[in-house]
Amino acid sequence: MKNMFLALLAMSLFACSNDDDIQDNDQDNQEFLNSVLGSYELKAAYTDVTLDLNHDGKKTTDLFEEATFCNMSSLLESYRGWITDENFSEIAIKIPYSYYLVETENFSTCLMDTTVFYKINIDEDQEEVSLIPNDFEDDFISEFNAVFVEMYWENEVAYFTIEKEFYNSNGEWQEATLYMEYEKFRDK
Repeated sequence: MKNMFLALLAMSLFACSNDDDIQDNDQDNQEFLNSVLGSYELKAAYTDVTLDLNHDGKKTTDLFEEATFCNMSSLLESYRGWITDENFSEIAIKIPYSYYLVETENFSTCLMDTTVFYKINIDEDQEEVSLIPNDFEDDFISEFNAVFVEMYWENEVAYFTIEKEFYNSNGEWQEATLYMEYEKFRDK
């Protein structure tokens, strides 16, 4: 009888301890999820090669220095994005593209923007965020001479690597790897 009592006592202690671990893990997961979800703004956009898009004769990798307002384009400073998890986890960000008029095929170095949406995987246990491959979105952004290469999230910043082509001031398409950093500025 005494052995049975000790066994029941040990099992109840273990069970309570296990519940506490699960609650702590759930709380940690929710804290991570809360740190990911929210609104983001573009803080950096740079390329792996120098570009001259603004016709000043100076090449740089910093798109904030090269982009100019033209033809109703958005300033890079106004680029926003968000990460949500309503029915599914999703990220939306703006990416720049070289502007052209379809009727005349006249390209300019003006950078316009388009918003892209991707479903994402938020792994609370590993504290990682990653894009879920999506043929529809991949086809959509390819129309803007872009291919998503990588996305990762760290310390309330979403980092993107995108293979792109920009129309430079020499009148040529130039391949570049674009790195964009979106920093969280508002919670969900």
